[in-house]
Formats: sequence, structure tokens, C-alpha cells
Amino acid sequence: MGTHDLSKVKGPVTYEALPPSEIVFQALKQTESMDANALFEKFKSDIKMKKFLPILEGKERYPVFYDADRNVLSLPPIINSEKTKITLDTKDVFVEITGTDLLKSKICLAVLAAQFSTHCGGEWKHHVEQVKINYEHDESKSEVTPSLQYVDFEVEIDYINRLLGTNLDADKIKDCARQMGLVMKSSTDKSVLVECPPTRGDILHPCDVAEDIGIGFGFNNIEPVYPPTNTTGAFQPINKFSDLLRSELAQAGYIECLTMSLLSMQDNYKNMNMEPKLDECVQLSNPKTQEFEIVRTSLMPGLMKTLQSNKKESLPQKIFEVSDIVVLNEKAETGAQNHRRLCAMVLDQVGNFQEIHGVLDLLMTKVGATPGKQYYLKENNDDTRYFGKRGANIMLNGK
Repeated sequence: MGTHDLSKVKGPVTYEALPPSEIVFQALKQTESMDANALFEKFKSDIKMKKFLPILEGKERYPVFYDADRNVLSLPPIINSEKTKITLDTKDVFVEITGTDLLKSKICLAVLAAQFSTHCGGEWKHHVEQVKINYEHDESKSEVTPSLQYVDFEVEIDYINRLLGTNLDADKIKDCARQMGLVMKSSTDKSVLVECPPTRGDILHPCDVAEDIGIGFGFNNIEPVYPPTNTTGAFQPINKFSDLLRSELAQAGYIECLTMSLLSMQDNYKNMNMEPKLDECVQLSNPKTQEFEIVRTSLMPGLMKTLQSNKKESLPQKIFEVSDIVVLNEKAETGAQNHRRLCAMVLDQVGNFQEIHGVLDLLMTKVGATPGKQYYLKENNDDTRYFGKRGANIMLNGK
């Protein structure tokens, strides 16, 4: 989406695809002109801009807007030109939208044009000038945008009441529609004709109109009724099992913690004496803070930070957490998978292995695993989170 000062643009505007070395202009907030290749090299160190570069990097040609004087307006979807930027003296705004989905682009343009029009004053109030688009590959094809067409939906009153569980008449529906910015053009005993503005791209079906009527009426004003059928709820097996484990640990004197599922790369790996595993962790593409860079791959860092924050409390401290961690998995539908984990920690002046070993034996006994046979401990000197010969793997049925 690009917005430009129309007084600095000479039509007609062309949308072209050229090699990056041929696209030379002064980008927004830059002090000198450069080609697209040099611009990309400069933006690779910019924390805000570098995430957009992969959209075009490696392509033979980049999209670009030119005016009649061959001045670059913008290099979508990266950055606009400094020459046509909007200032406090701008009177007319030229808007261009590009995208891979034509319908979404048209909706975005309609919303933007309508929003800008509300700031026009005097006789030009709500004044939008349309632009005619001619297609090079088909000279007979042209289009005028934004169309700003209103769409009518005929919706049955019974359909609205059945969805919402209400008993609204046409007058009440008209009042609710007005509150949501919709216009009821006509009505009968059985249906209403509702007009939706072009800025409401979310209304695609009569059920969307019914939803807006429900919001206008107020969902809290709908009288609750008992469903005609009875159903019996039940826990998911993993959640029921997790609750049983929580109960056993609480009875053993441990306090449950709920720590952040997002944390920094530093906390998850380096502070645990581990090298970052980028092929394992789910990274956030645009973290708002360095403290929330990835999704945790272990419960240990969260509990360690809990103990760190409670050093003034009396000892011993016994804490635990039963929650999910997330790891990358190419075979999963979403590319990542949740795993339920249990972590328990003891902090005392004298560290005794039997403390934590005892609670492990308790849990294994409760789940029916025989110590020494079905489950046992195996020395692990490869885990860098522990001192040498101080870490062990918990083996269950050979795994």
C-alpha cells in the first residue's frame, strides 16, 4: 500500500517489472539515490525493513511504479519514494494498492479511500476520484477503481432469529442494523433487504448480516435457554492424566508454577549452557521484545527463573510445572508440535539426590511402572545443562 502527494505525480502511472539494477530512485527517508540492489543491501541491517526483503530477493525482476516523467513512486511491497511523500501541505492523495489477492486489494483500497474521504473539508467532503486501469496484455480490458459499490443482502427474518435465538421483528432489526452502519432498504413480514457499504468487506453471506444484527442487539440481551438435547462432557485423556499428576505432586509438598511459554533465546539455551538449536525451536517472526523470541522447548528455564526471583523466600523450596513445550516437526500439519512435559525442582541449602529421586519414584509408582524393571535411571554425561556425572536419563520400557 502506497500513499503519494498527487501534486508531485504526473500521469499516467505505469506498473512495470524491471531488473533491480535498472530501478534507481531516492527511497523514503534516504539521503541519496541508489538502485534496488544497493537499497536491499542497506536494508539488510534495518530491523524493520529486513523482514520484507525475502519477498523480492532472488527474483529476476522487481515491481515498480513510474509516473509519466519516469519518476519512481514506489518499489512495492518494500518502500515508497522520497519524491512523492505526503507532507503537511498535501491537499490531494494518490493511493496505490498491490497484492497477490485481487479481492483483498480492492477491499483494502475501498476502506482506505473511505477513511481518507472523511478528512476532506468544505465542498470536497467525501470526494474520491476514481482511476482507470488499462491492462497491457489485453487492450480491451480495463477497470475503474475504487468501485465503492454497495452490496444488498436479502435475509429472512426467521433465519436471523433462528441463528440468534431471538424473536426480533423488522423494526427492531432495522434499529440494530443502523447501529452497525448497515441500511435496511426495505422489509416484508418474512425478509429484510440490507445494504452494506463497500468498507464492510467482512460481510460475505446472510449469516454475517445476522451476526451484525446480534452485535447491535447485544449478545448479553439474548435470553439463555436450555438446549433441547443433553450432552455429557469429559476431560481429554492427556488433560485428565496431567491433573492427576498435579494432584500427586501437590500432596508431596510441591507448589505448582505457571511460567511464560515465550522466552528469549538467551534463557532457553545460553543460560542453560546449551547451544541454540534453530532446527528445534519455533521462532517469532516479529517479537515485540527480546524476552519473547521463541516458544519454549523445555520447562526448566521458566522454573529456574522462578527460583531466581524468589531467593529471599525461606528454604527449602519445592516447585513443579506440568505444561506444553513446542518443537518443530515437518510432518505435523502446522509445522510444529506440542508435547506435554513435567518438571520438578528442589532448592535447599544441602542438595540431596534422594529428594528429587523420591518424587520421581512416587510418580512412577502411581502410574504403575515398577522401579528397577520397567523404569530405571541411566547416566548421561552429554547433557550440558548438568555438571559432570550429575545428570541422568529417565528410561521407561527401554526408551
